[in-house]
Amino acid sequence: MDGDQNQRKISVFKPYEKTSSTQEYPESYFEPTSSELAKAHTATSKRLESEYEGPLKTRVMREREEKQRKARWPTTNIRVKFADRSIIQSAFSSTEVIARVYDFVKDTLDDKYTNEEFVLYQSPPRIEFKPNESKRLIDLGLAPSSVLMIKFKTDSLNASTSKAPLKGSLTASAHSLPTPPSFESEQRTEKNTVEKPVPSGEKKEKKIPKWLLKGLKK
Repeated sequence: MDGDQNQRKISVFKPYEKTSSTQEYPESYFEPTSSELAKAHTATSKRLESEYEGPLKTRVMREREEKQRKARWPTTNIRVKFADRSIIQSAFSSTEVIARVYDFVKDTLDDKYTNEEFVLYQSPPRIEFKPNESKRLIDLGLAPSSVLMIKFKTDSLNASTSKAPLKGSLTASAHSLPTPPSFESEQRTEKNTVEKPVPSGEKKEKKIPKWLLKGLKK
C-alpha cells in the first residue's frame, strides 16, 4: 500500500480568493438553456433505462457492459475538498476501493493530524463513503472523476476559517485553480451560438414529425 501511495502524483490547489464585490446575476441566468435541458433529459432517460431494464439483462450483457466501462474509464481522478476550500487531487485505478482514497488523504495530513478520524462524502444529496466499503470506485459512480468533501470528527477542523491540516511541503507547493468563467463571458458565448435568423425572403423549412407523416400517407 505504502509503495502505491508514494508513487501517486499529488496536486494541491489553494482556496479561491473571495473578491471584494459579489457578482449579481439576472434572473435569466438561472433559466436552463436548450442544451442543458437536452443533457438533463438524456441523463434521466439513461437512469430510468438502467433502473427498469437492469434486472432483465443477462449475465453476458452485464459482463460486456462492465468490460466496456473498465476500458473506457481505467483511471479515476479524485479531488478532496477541505473546509477552507483547499483541494488535493490524485489519480486512482478505477478498480481500486475507496479505502485507497482514505490512505491517500491520510498520507497528505500533517503528522499531528494523522490519527484524526474523518469521513469522505459527496453532496448534494449527501452520500458518505465508508473506508470499509468493498465496492470499487467505478461501481460507486466516481469514475472518471469526482469531488469528495471531507469531514473530521474534530469539529474545529471543519470550520471554514480553519486551514486544511496538510503537510507543510504540500501547502508550499499549492497552486491556484483556474478562475471560474464570468457571467459576461458566458453571455457572449450564448449570443454567439444563438440560431441565425432566416432572411426575410426565405422561408424556414419546418420538419414534420414522423408520426404525423405516417398518418398523412394513410
